Amino acid sequence: MKSIPNIKLSEKEFKYLITECRVGFGGEATICEGSRDYTLYKLFSKFHEPKPMGDNKEKKIIELYNRQIDYSVKPLSTVSVGDMIVGYEMLDEIDLESAELCFLPKEQLLYFLKETKRILEYFSNKGIIYADIEPRNILFNKESGRIVFCDMDNTQVDDL
Repeated sequence: MKSIPNIKLSEKEFKYLITECRVGFGGEATICEGSRDYTLYKLFSKFHEPKPMGDNKEKKIIELYNRQIDYSVKPLSTVSVGDMIVGYEMLDEIDLESAELCFLPKEQLLYFLKETKRILEYFSNKGIIYADIEPRNILFNKESGRIVFCDMDNTQVDDL
């Protein structure tokens, strides 16, 4: 098992990222531009203050890093402020966008749904249960048909 790299941020760098480099956000974290080309950070915060990612999520990210699962956004490193893990760095799938199912022609929609089912079965065979199935969590390239799932820290990986 490989050890996942860690990126250390100061509190000032953390606050800058979540306010000035934000590209998206959800209920628990902010997605920010990464410090390297083609990377993003998922950073956990509360009222713009660093918040621990959580031991279970950290273990899942490490497991996914080691497994390098196909059809999923790849974790590259954890991110910390002080001794606290506050998120992770992932590969930015720049050629993909959140699936906007209502705008897809019927043929593309059927392809998307069948391929999504196949990928979910692949995940299941790898010990991963992906339950947060929403178009915003499934990235899609309409031209190539490529599909990648994101928000992988909210999956069940084996017993995690």
